[in-house]
Amino acid sequence: MEWSIEFLCLFCVGLFCGKSSAAQFNLYHGSFATFEDAKDYCAMNNRFLAKIDSTYKHKRVKNLKPYMEGHFWIGLKGNGFVAKNFSWLDSADLEYSNWATGFPGYHDGLDCVRMRSDDFKWETFNCSQQLNFLCEDRYYKKSSTVTTITKVKGIFFGLGVIGGLLTLICLLLQLPCCRTNVTDKIAHIGFGTSDFDHKRFST
Repeated sequence: MEWSIEFLCLFCVGLFCGKSSAAQFNLYHGSFATFEDAKDYCAMNNRFLAKIDSTYKHKRVKNLKPYMEGHFWIGLKGNGFVAKNFSWLDSADLEYSNWATGFPGYHDGLDCVRMRSDDFKWETFNCSQQLNFLCEDRYYKKSSTVTTITKVKGIFFGLGVIGGLLTLICLLLQLPCCRTNVTDKIAHIGFGTSDFDHKRFST
C-alpha cells in the first residue's frame, strides 16, 4: 500500500490538532487528509470513516457542531461514471441519505462524499482534496431494545454490585477497630447475658 506524506504526517498532527468526540464518533479537525488517507487513518485507530445510515446517527453527529467548521469526509463513495451507485465503505447499500440540493453530482472525479458542518447536508466532492474527517468507533454498541438477555444481564450485574458491597463490609468488620466497635454495640443492644439470667443462676 502506498501512503502519501500527508497521511504519515497525520499521526503527528493528530496529537496536536483538534479531536472532538461524541463517544461513537471522532471528528478530526485541523487534520486535513484526502479521502483515502482519512480512511486509512481511521482504520489504523480501529475506526472507520463514519457511516451515517440512520437519523439516530445523524443526530449523534450533530452533537459535534460546536467543534465543526467547513466540510469533512464521511465513509460514502460512488462508483460508476454516468449513474453512480453510492455505497458505504463496508459495501452496505445506501438507504438513508441527506443530500444537499443539487447533489449527488454525477461528474467524473466527484466520487467521494463530504458533509457540510452548517446544515449537515451531503455533497459529492473530489476524493483527492484534503478535508477534515469523521471517524466512527467500530466497537461502539447501542441498543434501544430491552430483551430477556439484557434483563438477565442487568439482574446479575446488580447482584454482583450488592455482593461486592457485602464483601467490602465483611472485610471492614475484620479490622480491629471496626470489630471492637461492633462488639460493643451488640453488647449494648441486649445480645449479652441479661441481669435476669444472672439472678436466676445465682440463687
